[in-house]
Amino acid sequence: MPDFRIGDAEFDRQATILGTLVETIEISSKQDGIAKHHIAGSELPIIPRGGQNTMAAAAVVLLAAHFEEYILQQVEEYAKGIILEYDHLETDFKGKLFDTYWRSGSGKLARIRPRSDPFWTSTAEPLLQTLIAYPVGGDATHFLAAVICEHENNMRWGTVAELTGRVGVKNLASLLYKSAELRSNLGHPSKGDLGKRFSKN
Repeated sequence: MPDFRIGDAEFDRQATILGTLVETIEISSKQDGIAKHHIAGSELPIIPRGGQNTMAAAAVVLLAAHFEEYILQQVEEYAKGIILEYDHLETDFKGKLFDTYWRSGSGKLARIRPRSDPFWTSTAEPLLQTLIAYPVGGDATHFLAAVICEHENNMRWGTVAELTGRVGVKNLASLLYKSAELRSNLGHPSKGDLGKRFSKN
């Protein structure tokens, strides 16, 4: 079985980074060009007047990029855990995993453009080989967890739900609603409103 303590520790580390980025956005938007501010024990440079919006926008871009990487990393790690238990998976779930893996991998293959990329074979060949080995050959030892995360969409709620669904995590909003801390941070929304609130962002 996977050691979920490692995953928990990584979750806490990543959450701290995201929290610091959010705090940076908030502080940057409030600077007046005169007062000094501190974050994580360090003094931030004073932003010249008119620079708050630029700093806040840059921080938002960093936050979005980090959030996307975090979601992909968590789905990939979850997929690795699934493969460790592959022999014990139900036949129906294996079939769905075959389908998802094939669609994700073949979708990535379809986006490779040989005419514009002289080194396209270095990407296409290993991906094609793993698709032949799994799912075509049914050899799960060739499963590449990163393939299951392949997508071209912005990391909005629908994409997050789709990615987690690929590894069998369904009804994500209902699962998240079980967290009392999350409900508290969001102002105690109803169960039905939680997914709607995420979908608006």
